[in-house]
Amino acid sequence: MEENGSYFLYFEDYDATDGPDVWFYMTVEGNEERTEKVEDEGLLIITPQTDDGRAEVEGTFSIPLPEDYDPDAWAGLTVWCEDYDLSMGSVALS
Repeated sequence: MEENGSYFLYFEDYDATDGPDVWFYMTVEGNEERTEKVEDEGLLIITPQTDDGRAEVEGTFSIPLPEDYDPDAWAGLTVWCEDYDLSMGSVALS
């Protein structure tokens, strides 16, 4: 979402507390699940609600995106497990 010229990721009723090492990545393509595309080309989104930035959060919340975030450059979001190099889910953004 965009508010006053700043961009945020907004989540409702989200729960990834069962994942072992979960992170959010913005991806160039929507619904991306390939390791090299996510880890090498994706934009890691640090989640401020945890001590180290992992996405082990729940509930309704928003995450501010970097000031230089360009919504036209990113088409999706992947919930990524670093321990196993696999997608725990992804979504294409419009």
